Amino acid sequence: LTMMKVLTRALVGRVTYSACTSAWRRSARTLFGHQTSIDPSYGLTDEQRELQQVCFDFAKNELAPNMRRWDEEEIFPADTLRRAASLGLGGIYLKSDVGGSSMTRSDASPLFEALATGCTSTAAYISIHNLAAGLLDKFGTDEQRRSVIPSLCTMEVCVRACPYLYLMLISGLLLTV
Repeated sequence: LTMMKVLTRALVGRVTYSACTSAWRRSARTLFGHQTSIDPSYGLTDEQRELQQVCFDFAKNELAPNMRRWDEEEIFPADTLRRAASLGLGGIYLKSDVGGSSMTRSDASPLFEALATGCTSTAAYISIHNLAAGLLDKFGTDEQRRSVIPSLCTMEVCVRACPYLYLMLISGLLLTV
């Protein structure tokens, strides 16, 4: 099936999530397997290229072999997320004084793209975890930052975004995870 047909059928409920992710993986292999004229590392610095390659390798070795099983068995891959965190992917936007990587959105974007070649849903979760943790780092109190963020960087504690996250942080309510 072409990507457009898969997406169209998914929208009307005629194809499973696995079929969608398989189609996305085939597209990613074509794109990131350098079978097209698009180079995913075009315009990146040497350091960004190295980090991107680490994420491509992690996606190939850790995410892709397990994606289908995680989807079919509805598994949240906590151990794999902790291995991703050991590469610095648990605190991408977080300041280094609390264990984060202090990266910018531009630094992180190629990393998420590389991770998505192995499993789009896990890459999306890691992105959301970093978004929510970044908000806590930016708007949380110093006490919250020092007590919660180190466990977010290691992904011993995983967070997710919710509609009330902004309100909790802005209003100063203690965010517990």
